[in-house]
Amino acid sequence: MDYERLPVILKRYSFIEKMRVLQYYSKQIMNINGIELTSGQPMAWELETFLLFAVKADEYNDNDFKGKNINKFIEMINCIKEHQHPTLVNKIGTIEFADFLLIALGSTQFDIQTYNIYKYYRYNYFFTYVSDKIDMKKEFYKKFNVDYNSFLELGSILSFFCSLKVNLDPQILRYIILKYSKATSLLRLSREAFQKEIDKISNYVLQLYKQVRLDFKNIYNFFENDKEVIFDYNNCFEIVVLLEESYIRRELIYKDVAKKLNIDTSGDLYNWIINHIKICNLYDI
Repeated sequence: MDYERLPVILKRYSFIEKMRVLQYYSKQIMNINGIELTSGQPMAWELETFLLFAVKADEYNDNDFKGKNINKFIEMINCIKEHQHPTLVNKIGTIEFADFLLIALGSTQFDIQTYNIYKYYRYNYFFTYVSDKIDMKKEFYKKFNVDYNSFLELGSILSFFCSLKVNLDPQILRYIILKYSKATSLLRLSREAFQKEIDKISNYVLQLYKQVRLDFKNIYNFFENDKEVIFDYNNCFEIVVLLEESYIRRELIYKDVAKKLNIDTSGDLYNWIINHIKICNLYDI
């Protein structure tokens, strides 16, 4: 079976049937302890990929996967399992393979595995908040040179066309991009922006490092009056919390920290940093 033809083949099956078979196999690999795979069972990421294709396909028939037809589903899953993306194949044997893989996995799981209503509410609250001390609408414009409503309008228009399940005319898409050029320009990630993101996050790690290793005990010590507490840096842990996960490989960030501190990545201090200052996104907390 040709991987590129999966979206076409899936048009022959009803949406409800595709969701049914996905639910069935998802239950097979899930229990109270999490995911437990057995031989021959589709893996979670394979079911997720199938789901993406299923959502994309515009059905014109009501075929199902019942009885012997289940073999067609297994054939599709095996096709997904065996497919190798050309970009990743070309990077095999290099550390860049992990960079492409992490971003690809992140973009796949974003819409499927997170509850976007929380994010919509969070962003709208943040960027439209106004009080006697701060006007986030003005701050947003000052930062991005475009108002938050432009993003809302752009998102609403794109969501509308996506809900119609039609192929958007290139001229219409081009017009939308030009009309909201300031907003769309901020949604693209260049190599320069990628490096800036590494620099930004590594500075956050540095800030926490300085607080723990340089300021703590010297400027402030929460346990100075508690004689029973024996201070040990190995008992200190801090977290850099990202509002939105960038899906940048952590090693790139920590190595940038080491470069700024001029320390050896094989030394004890570097090992302490990567084990005691963690980076995670807000959604995981």
